[in-house]
Formats: sequence, C-alpha cells, structure tokens
Amino acid sequence: VGHVGYSLIKDLHERGAIITVADINQVAVERIVDEFKVNTVAPDKIYDVDADVFAPNALGAVLNLNTINRLKVKVVAGAANNQLAHQKYGAILKERGILYAPDFLINAGGLIHVAVIYDHGTMSRSIAQIEGIYDTVYEIFERAKRENLATNTIAEMMARERLNK
Repeated sequence: VGHVGYSLIKDLHERGAIITVADINQVAVERIVDEFKVNTVAPDKIYDVDADVFAPNALGAVLNLNTINRLKVKVVAGAANNQLAHQKYGAILKERGILYAPDFLINAGGLIHVAVIYDHGTMSRSIAQIEGIYDTVYEIFERAKRENLATNTIAEMMARERLNK
C-alpha cells in the first residue's frame, strides 16, 4: 500500500469497491485503514482472499505455483514489476481461468508519459497515448483467446512485432 497502491485504493474506494489489502509496512496499512476503512490480511494470506481482482503493486515474483494455486480471483492486474516468478506461470493462470494483465502493460502509462515529455511533447499527446493502452490490452486479451495462448505470451509477441517493424 505504498505510493502506487495508495492511488489505486483511493480510486477504487471512490468507486465503491470492497478492498482488502496486505503489506509488510504496518504503518502504511494503518494509514489506509484509517483513511479508507479497508479490510486487511497478513501478507502471506492475501492469496487466499476471495475477490474479483488481485493487484500486486510492490514486490515482483509473487505469482508462483504455490500462490497461483491459492488465488480465488478472476483477474490479476497490478503494477508490480515482474509479477510472474517464471514466464510459464502465465499459462497456469490461463489454465485456472484467471485473466492476467501483464505488468508491463499496466505500467506503460508512466513510461509513455516520461518519453513524450522528454521528447518535448505535450500533456495532451501523453494522455492520448496513455488512453491507447486500453485498446492494446483489449487486443491482447482477444488475441490470447483466439490463439489459445497466455496473455503474457501474446503481449511479448506483440511487443516484439512492434519493435521489429
């Protein structure tokens, strides 16, 4: 529930979501509880929460065979880098019927913004490109379904295709 997690929780709270958080930083957890009245669990129990979405926003490699088998969610979509302990775990999420939004897609907005501004672009150009992430994510989900592949596999294939143009 650091900087990224706080922003996500704030947005979700404003939309009426039921939120359960876990973090090793108890001070940060207490702040979130005080401000948003969220549910809390110990960090090692977050994988057992029955929810719609699991959003890892801090540590990488949190999705491994053990944790994936404990998930009771429909979607994994978080901003932590390298959430999958191994690339093959994307296929296991798929097999379990869990839709995975690859981390580099979730994080793309920040990188796009920095690149556009660095290139002397405008805020409106940055926002327009960031809003395009939705279409890319949708395309990845549709293509993964069509080709019967994990979303992280399709996302990496599409990234390579775009780089090789």
